Amino acid sequence: MLTARVFHPVFESGKHRVEEIEVADFENEKTMQDIVGANLGVIFPDLEIVGNEIPLKSKRFDTVAFNVRTRSFVLIEYKNVQKDDTLVQILSYLRKLRGNEGNFLQACKEKSGKKYEKEDVDWDKTRVVWVAPSFTDSQLEAVEQSKGLIELHRVTKYGNQIIVLEMMTGPKAEKSAKKNTNHDKAGDVEVIYHDLEKILRVGLHLEKKEGRVYENWFLSKNDQAVCTVAKQTKTLVLCYITKSLDVDEADRVFVRHMVKNAKKIGKKGRGDYMTTIRSVEDVKRAIRYLEQVCTQKTKSIVNQRQGADENLPSQDDTKYVMQKGSGRTIALYAELKNTLYNNIPHLKFIVTKRYINCKSTVHGKLICSVVVNKKALKLSYNTRRLDVPKSDDSFVRHLFNNGKWISIAAPGDYDSKLETGEDVERAIPYIKKVHLQKVAI
Repeated sequence: MLTARVFHPVFESGKHRVEEIEVADFENEKTMQDIVGANLGVIFPDLEIVGNEIPLKSKRFDTVAFNVRTRSFVLIEYKNVQKDDTLVQILSYLRKLRGNEGNFLQACKEKSGKKYEKEDVDWDKTRVVWVAPSFTDSQLEAVEQSKGLIELHRVTKYGNQIIVLEMMTGPKAEKSAKKNTNHDKAGDVEVIYHDLEKILRVGLHLEKKEGRVYENWFLSKNDQAVCTVAKQTKTLVLCYITKSLDVDEADRVFVRHMVKNAKKIGKKGRGDYMTTIRSVEDVKRAIRYLEQVCTQKTKSIVNQRQGADENLPSQDDTKYVMQKGSGRTIALYAELKNTLYNNIPHLKFIVTKRYINCKSTVHGKLICSVVVNKKALKLSYNTRRLDVPKSDDSFVRHLFNNGKWISIAAPGDYDSKLETGEDVERAIPYIKKVHLQKVAI
């Protein structure tokens, strides 16, 4: 029979005494879902959330996640109280999914905007994670025979601040899982390193210099160091070579400041900030901070050579913008250009008779074009394919419709109308998508 690891009581420590923290009930299943869903990547490092309450035929999945390592979906079901028919319900979810993969992927795309290709998913590894405060003996026995299709995770709430999740597992399964983990871990690290190296070399145009303990990565054609990478047995250690990094509150644990009381802590690389990379998803999370360091280094070089702030419009595009725009759109263009410099490294702006082209200084490829009018900016994305969720299809228009062009204002198959600073912020992620497409070619 499956048995759960037994946890000792949880105590809160005072000066000379400890006091046991009482077990508390969850208000409802939604509370449990919100806590686990909001911290899914922390609790299950291999999973990325797809969405909540995703429908399929007559069923509705509490939470759908995707395992980036096994390339398979995980259905998460929450139950606040014991119910005898829960296991039957979960098995019906798995049966419903088989044969309806296309409808399921469409529902996931409509809910999250993320597109998963059917042939890229390992459907045989689809599993259910059942989260509940307790399980019956019959449920434990039944799940033991499920051959890994269902995982049980007991969740316990202590007071208002402590949550404990324990995976229900048998001794044989635990021993086998540990053996497989040790066997595959080195291979996993190599896969993760390959993804990170591709981002550093192709996406950010960095050059590598080997060191005795870690690799050093520099901006191409100069000596500005951006980061170091150290390979560990189970993880990669990425250090950002910068004194200042704008880290989101949600990423404070992911991107750690390695300076405390004016002294540097940790000796796994250069730089004042560090990230431990455990999965491909961690690599994706680190990209924005690597781009931030690249932008800092690029600005430093430009300021040293030109003695001026690169964010200010050049004389060429200043003349164009002043002639074509109004006071409001001139300021909006300056904001767009400044935001692009802060988000994408190695850019240059080239003025033509009709619009301003934004290109990469590294490979010379066109990323986007801007037309300055009196009332707004028209931004064209220079790509034939852009993944746009339904919520944004009126903001990012596809210009080729029913075999006809609806607009040919500038190069590219998509465009946006920018009237406010909020529109600029909204457009930046799509420009970054086009930039990543270009560097990957």
